[in-house]
Amino acid sequence: RMHIDGEIVAPAQFLPLLEKTPHNRDFDRAITIGAIRMAAQWQREASTHIHLHVNASRETLEDPHYAPFLREMLYAHDIAPETFAVEILETCSVFWENGLILNTLRELRATGIQIAIDDFPTCEEPENLLRWMHTQKVGDFQVLKIDRSLVQASCQKNEARAESAI
Repeated sequence: RMHIDGEIVAPAQFLPLLEKTPHNRDFDRAITIGAIRMAAQWQREASTHIHLHVNASRETLEDPHYAPFLREMLYAHDIAPETFAVEILETCSVFWENGLILNTLRELRATGIQIAIDDFPTCEEPENLLRWMHTQKVGDFQVLKIDRSLVQASCQKNEARAESAI
């Protein structure tokens, strides 16, 4: 979430604008660095591991330096890679056909970093994504985040059925 003039701005409002700029990868890095530093501080203060998820744009995941950058940051701040997850944004259109992204994901998994797919099924070609995920090794993707719109629609249908049954 982003705060502007005391108001919360949802990612759906600012990410599409950010992705049209050349600063998307820099934004991802700055957010990741801040999140890792904050998690490390909380971890020290609470004497427990903090589970942390950060979003990654297409530009970030295509960067061959991203996985080494994360490894170094996590090591430098004593954060276990297993407690860290990279969320693939729904705007990473057909990422499963992008060799650069797949290489980065393999490197991240080899490090122990978890991979999450954000806001399913709002991505392009959700059926193809599910087919592709089915062909992957178990454990490659630890999290499939269901978009709120799908959950809300399902809940509304259930409420309507319950009301009609009364």
